[in-house]
Amino acid sequence: MSENDILTTKKQVRKAGENIKNNIADDNDYKTIASWRSIHVPIMTSMVNAINKKLNSKNLKAAIIARRLKRLSSIELKLKRFKNMQLDRMQDIAGVRVVFKNLEQVTFFQQLMKQTYLRGSRKFKLLDEKTKDYIQNPKDDGYRSIHQIFEYKDVSKRCLELQIRTQLQHYWATAVEVLGMKTQAKIKQGEGEQHYKVFLKLCSALFCIQENTPIVEEYKNLDKREICKKIRELDKKYNILKQLSGLAVSSKNIENQAQLKQNYYFIVLLNLNRRTLIIYGYKKNNLQAAEDHYTYLEQQSKRNGDTDVVLISLDKIKLLKRAYPNYYLDSSSFIKELSKNLKDE
Repeated sequence: MSENDILTTKKQVRKAGENIKNNIADDNDYKTIASWRSIHVPIMTSMVNAINKKLNSKNLKAAIIARRLKRLSSIELKLKRFKNMQLDRMQDIAGVRVVFKNLEQVTFFQQLMKQTYLRGSRKFKLLDEKTKDYIQNPKDDGYRSIHQIFEYKDVSKRCLELQIRTQLQHYWATAVEVLGMKTQAKIKQGEGEQHYKVFLKLCSALFCIQENTPIVEEYKNLDKREICKKIRELDKKYNILKQLSGLAVSSKNIENQAQLKQNYYFIVLLNLNRRTLIIYGYKKNNLQAAEDHYTYLEQQSKRNGDTDVVLISLDKIKLLKRAYPNYYLDSSSFIKELSKNLKDE
């Protein structure tokens, strides 16, 4: 795609975004969005390759490196939530997530990326003023992670969001996703039943104590014993942990998984009502087919409302569940860590 083509496309993308905001988007608008989203795939691949080289050079091992294109439902929601949001300037269409075992590794890697890309490299520049450190300043709902925004250095000014977090923070975020799917409420966006939101916020505070990081303002004066007491009371009243543990998609309800070993792109389709999972795999040279199928399944999901679908790229299929356990409705690691903390008190 030439520079002129990209500039023309950006104007069309902005218009498509405005049409979504105004609830007048048509099929051509959605085709425009799908096309714009697809040209973010190469920058995700480029970033992951660069990250792997960095990690190898520093003898640093990540627990998970995964990348995904932002789902259509999430794009629509963001456009409607933020009045001034323009689709062609949305910075997290491309998303890469790196998960480390501990906080020390997270901090080291964050600084490494900053040193490398703050002044700009051949391909990327870190927009450091847009960095969000939700570990030192957790969101009001308890969310913790570091978000860095990188701009691809061509006329398109496409951006990529890099999320850096610990395994413990990843387990908590997974539980939020799973409860949101279970209740069909946008808990991440502040919706959903109050007892779930309070429970998750308390769990975040407990994990903050474990990692020795700042706690959400609301609970900063509570000690571990008091936080554990409140978590137990909510769990006793609403059976939250029992609900979470009973949601996981069983292996007999996962289709296609055994045939996907040689693939690179994966479409994950979760049927929320039936608790079944279908995984479609595509080889590295077959991205267009993967994108076309993904767009089709998204439109089906939009019409029917009973499925959730995402396009992911991973080096190995065996990493899929570790990177995106929410699509398996699997909160087992969160439950294990939480139970261990509660037992200690």
